[in-house]
Amino acid sequence: MNRLVVSLRGSALVLLMVAAAPFAAREAAAAMATPQARYQAATASGWSLQNVPPPTVPGGSLTAISCSGPLSCMAVGSYTDRTGAQAALAEAWNGRTWSIVPAVSPSGSAATALTAVSCPSAGFCVAVGTWSNSAGQSHPLAERWQGGRWSTLAIVNPVTSQRTVLSGVACTSTTACIAVGYFSNPAYTVTLAERWDGHHWAVQRTANVLNPTSPVWGVLNGIWCLSATSCTAVGYYDTSVVQRTLAELWNGMTWSIQPTPNLPGKPANGLNAVTCRAANQCMAGGNYLTGNGSGGPLAEAWNGRTWTITPTPAPAGARYSYLYGVACPSAGVCLAVGYSATGNTSRTLAEQWNGRTWSIKSASPPAGSAQSQLTGIWCRSARVCTAVGSTTGAVSARTLAQTWTGSAWSITPTPNPAVPLVSGLYGVSCPTLNNCVAVGFYTNTSVTGPLTELWNGKAWSIVPAPIPPGREVAILTSVSCVAAGNCVAVGSSYNGTDNFTLAEQWNGTHWSVMPTSNVTGAQSTVLSAVSCAAAGHCAAVGYYATAAYTRPLAQIWNGHAWTTSATPNPAGSQYTSMSGVSCPAANRCVAVGSYATASANMAMAEAWNGTTWSIQSIPSPAGATGTYLQALSCPSAAACMAVGNYYNGSTTVPLAEAWNGAKWSAQSPPAIAGAFYGTLFAVSCQATGDCVAAGYGTRNTITGTLAQAWNGHNWSIAPTPNPSGAQQSYLYGLSCPRSGSCAAVGDYSKSPVSTPVPLAARFQ
Repeated sequence: MNRLVVSLRGSALVLLMVAAAPFAAREAAAAMATPQARYQAATASGWSLQNVPPPTVPGGSLTAISCSGPLSCMAVGSYTDRTGAQAALAEAWNGRTWSIVPAVSPSGSAATALTAVSCPSAGFCVAVGTWSNSAGQSHPLAERWQGGRWSTLAIVNPVTSQRTVLSGVACTSTTACIAVGYFSNPAYTVTLAERWDGHHWAVQRTANVLNPTSPVWGVLNGIWCLSATSCTAVGYYDTSVVQRTLAELWNGMTWSIQPTPNLPGKPANGLNAVTCRAANQCMAGGNYLTGNGSGGPLAEAWNGRTWTITPTPAPAGARYSYLYGVACPSAGVCLAVGYSATGNTSRTLAEQWNGRTWSIKSASPPAGSAQSQLTGIWCRSARVCTAVGSTTGAVSARTLAQTWTGSAWSITPTPNPAVPLVSGLYGVSCPTLNNCVAVGFYTNTSVTGPLTELWNGKAWSIVPAPIPPGREVAILTSVSCVAAGNCVAVGSSYNGTDNFTLAEQWNGTHWSVMPTSNVTGAQSTVLSAVSCAAAGHCAAVGYYATAAYTRPLAQIWNGHAWTTSATPNPAGSQYTSMSGVSCPAANRCVAVGSYATASANMAMAEAWNGTTWSIQSIPSPAGATGTYLQALSCPSAAACMAVGNYYNGSTTVPLAEAWNGAKWSAQSPPAIAGAFYGTLFAVSCQATGDCVAAGYGTRNTITGTLAQAWNGHNWSIAPTPNPSGAQQSYLYGLSCPRSGSCAAVGDYSKSPVSTPVPLAARFQ
């Protein structure tokens, strides 16, 4: 039984597992076939993706609010769903509590966010925002709240647009809404407005400060409509030299620009939100930036003839201050909200206008928050206002709502969906078909800790693993199980200055930290892989590093203690690391990795005879200019298969090397057609002619999982699954408890801004 666990070199973090499903007819036929035929029979129906839970915390962000009355409000924003993708979020207020009401995401979206909402009557709202596909193209988004549920509305995307964003919406009835934002292509970015007539959206022709085909930015951020024929939208335009405020008026027929002032000497001025009590009473809020990297709040008032700047104070010591929401509940009274930042922290900001001056009204953020902001506000009266936003504590961003009572702000509890932390699985070991252990890590803003998950034949579940005392980082990269209740995992930990070896043991109930040794004088001592031939007989390999060099590291577990065993360093190498190990017997192990001289990167292998390690000569493929081995599997002392990659002068392709008991020979597994990068990170062999390897390949901008099978004569690519809409999918670990049945782990993300999350698949 192969007990190899593979280490990972990379930054992507999530999990993929291969699982078995009982297909009786297929199993009966495959039972009489060769190992290669069994594998092909299993993969003919495709690997099946599994539901793998990522570690989660409450999280989310609210960006806008609209209320049709004191007992009916809707706030919208976004959160990270369990796949790691940004998803639309909506919460409803019934006069007593906030509750999540499920919003929807367009089919094929990799990221969705709602940025504005307008509710002209109880039970009816329109929200707008943007969604992106896996290629990174942004499209406008509109959703309608009616009948107690959200549904998407088909909305026009300008023909030439490569990126379209809606950031404001105003509805005067259920059949009259206008949404504003911008659209862009490589030549220009211009303002955008679309009108809803109760049945369809139609693009309106907005006014732009300069010719739309010139390299000028024009953006509308917010809108307020007094009627279907009287709307004011605000934003900014950019001439590539300075950024200036922008206001446009809709009279029912056309959009026209209203001249707006800008603070003298400030190279960047912009407006983010606007509200109007009457045709001659509007207030807009925004911000300005100086040339030295600082900025402050900006507010402008409309009297029916001109816009004028109304000076706004900034909190003492603030480097930046922004206003993102504004509401005017009565004549001469307005409230504006946003945030101010000092250094690496930000705090909610609220200001009040009394008809003559603005004054700061402290809106204290939740205790312990590092970043807090308010981005939307609605007021029923001068004494009753609600603002929404988000706050970031030690773990993640969370929704935030604050209520104004006329004299003070107070926090109103809001719900948060469960959002996944950045996490990943690097290694897996399956002593039986129905027992697998996968290891990796999770991370948040305050700590990175080990992640371990168990497969019981039906489902994956997270089990806690300890972080060594005094460490702020602990990662497990490899695991080896001799039985369902006897596993050893290795990795590294960090105390803020140095890296240390880490080993933990699973007894079927809980994980416990095992004492390990570290190389004296080394700045980093890391274990990358582990293999256990039997209980009390394990070998772990990795590296240790000083400021001048990196050397291979091997440690042996005898059932009582880990001891470091001397490992030779290839001649001329300044950097040497071992990343995979396999032990077919207690006194027989082979480790692989790579080393770097002044002129080349080369693959390496070392053998353990129970007493000492010795270097084995290992060839490079013809034409290779850089060769790396990541993992290996040895079904016997006379048979090993190692995998990795090599660079052939134009692209990186998968590599396999075979050991026959006397020498290593290089093989060339096929690369994905059209891929410019491919690598194998894991391999598991049941016999000399029965191996499965896993990794990933990149073609164009998409990275997908890769699996290959060895039948004793040649390698062949076996189809592997990728989550729908994923831009990056990886396999980092693999374990095959029997021929034709494997489990592999890795991660995936749906867009460059998505949180990497666990991925799992399996075949039998």
